[in-house]
Amino acid sequence: MGDVAGQASSSGEVAAQQRKIVNRLKRARGQLSAVIEGIESGKGCVDVVTQLAAVNTAIERAGFLILSCAMQRALASSSGSGEHLGDGEQPEALAAPEAPASRHFLEGEQLSQAQLEKLFMML
Repeated sequence: MGDVAGQASSSGEVAAQQRKIVNRLKRARGQLSAVIEGIESGKGCVDVVTQLAAVNTAIERAGFLILSCAMQRALASSSGSGEHLGDGEQPEALAAPEAPASRHFLEGEQLSQAQLEKLFMML
């Protein structure tokens, strides 16, 4: 029964992280709309670039949060299996599970160390 409680807690944490990510991206979408409106209405360069920087920061933070969640999941999976990730290795414990009908995007694919590094460098 302890496993069920742990899964519920984990699922609740995933849902909370997903809400944070979606909220950051919605904020970025609103800020991007303000950039477009500012350009269309002839606002000054400083105002437009300041707003654009805010969009960039919001998107970067969402990306880092997504990557952080993937890294936490990979670490939890590898430490639970007693295996250590080598460069580019993906132990059986990290194989992508079957996709349930309704899941959070953060519960999806499991990434290798090399994949995580590549995504991190993309940000």
